[in-house]
Amino acid sequence: MDTLLGPVDWNHAVCQLIDSGAVHLKRALHDHLLAELLAARKAPWQTLPEHEGVVRQIGSAAYQTLTESDPVVSNLPTEITSEIGRQTHAGVAVPPKFNEVSWSHYPSGRGHEISCSAAVIQIGAFSKRWF
Repeated sequence: MDTLLGPVDWNHAVCQLIDSGAVHLKRALHDHLLAELLAARKAPWQTLPEHEGVVRQIGSAAYQTLTESDPVVSNLPTEITSEIGRQTHAGVAVPPKFNEVSWSHYPSGRGHEISCSAAVIQIGAFSKRWF
């Protein structure tokens, strides 16, 4: 499989995950890949509820399983978890496989998010180009 991501220092990324529980892979997604990920949505948009717990939200979202997704969608989390799993850090488990993907769309001027979810990891792609 050809790599979908730009250059990433995976050792540094995994160290950040261990230290803080999250990592931002700045400029890891190329513009053409962002466009393909947005275009790959098959599920219909659903309006987000105004409140989710104590969080107030506005916008819409679409959800589908990775098995229902185009290869550009399903291959990306596979590549990320494979790269994370290649790093050897004592006591760190290989992340679980992703099982679903969601697209979130916020009102004009607020952006888009594409997330693939697993038991512990969530990856989002944001771009000011969509504002």
